[in-house]
Amino acid sequence: MKTLLHALGVSMGGAKRHLTNLLSELAKDTKTHQFVVLGRESFPHSSPEGGMQFVRFADRKCGFSLSRLFTDTVRTPKLARRHGCDVIVSLTNYGPILTPVPHIVFERNALLFSPIHLSELPQPQQSKMRLQRQLAIATMKRAQFVVTPSRAMAELIKSDCPSVREKDFRVLYHGFSAESMNSPLNSAVSRLLDRPGVKLLYPTHGALHKGFPDLLSLLQELRRHLDYTLFTTIGEESPALLAFVKHQVEIFGVQRNVVFTGQVRQAEMGGLYRRCDLMIYPSLLESFGYSMVEAMGHELPIVAADTPVNREICGTAAQYYDPGDPAAGTRAVLSVLAAAGSGTLEQQCHAQLAALGCSWVEYRNKFVALIESVQ
Repeated sequence: MKTLLHALGVSMGGAKRHLTNLLSELAKDTKTHQFVVLGRESFPHSSPEGGMQFVRFADRKCGFSLSRLFTDTVRTPKLARRHGCDVIVSLTNYGPILTPVPHIVFERNALLFSPIHLSELPQPQQSKMRLQRQLAIATMKRAQFVVTPSRAMAELIKSDCPSVREKDFRVLYHGFSAESMNSPLNSAVSRLLDRPGVKLLYPTHGALHKGFPDLLSLLQELRRHLDYTLFTTIGEESPALLAFVKHQVEIFGVQRNVVFTGQVRQAEMGGLYRRCDLMIYPSLLESFGYSMVEAMGHELPIVAADTPVNREICGTAAQYYDPGDPAAGTRAVLSVLAAAGSGTLEQQCHAQLAALGCSWVEYRNKFVALIESVQ
């Protein structure tokens, strides 16, 4: 069976993490399956292996543009026919609308289906997201399966898009591998961690929905009760937002308590999780939340905003708080820190990861079973 993997939308963050691990697993066994991967020139992957072939496109043609739209609607179906593919899998929210073979689309961007987030965007970004949303809906309408990384994400789409409620939705929780995150932590980042007091962590990239305003209110309240430093990986990938967050940090008067590490290589993130005492996850809108799974995999206590997806992914391995109530968030942090070391956390983390089935081997097996089930 030959599958065309449409991955032109993969550039950073969770999408890059997902594709890197998925391809590595698929490349281990290509006896019964072959893959043609449409990806960006900048995507860091080795030369073709076994039954895996790469068709690369210039990065400037892969973002949201007329060129990308032409590639999705015209080039991709032609490539599927040329390579004799039996199925097309679009990994990032939208892709070809009319396809010569069955099509599976992975919806990974919760922002496309949040009216609140859409209304908060400036007009140019709002128009762009509306178009992306319509493309996603058009793609889902004609796809055989719609795959989401959580049930909460599927319910969000069904709630916001009545025209696709009756589609066949499948949930595939992303995989996790602690072994892939064991490279030594960058010495510059390691030195930043040499600070007294409790070390809190918020691993994220800069985005409006990541909950920084509410987080800063929590940090301001928490400073009255605890000597702490919050380390966050937001960096220069979003210069304007980084400048905004730093300005807000000063307004809230917590600049001495917040350290910006910049983006840390995924292979080194294990060292960051192990050096910290607790992860705060204030993000308000996620499709999955890789950081929560990674924290559980490193037995790091979690205090998370009380959202459906956060509860689904963490279960009993986290404590939740109303993101609009900094006092409640402070109580949650103090409570979790007080209970650390009891041994209960480790059991809850392992049990929750087992319930999710969070290994890349399991993910590969479910992914292959999904493409084999197309008609």
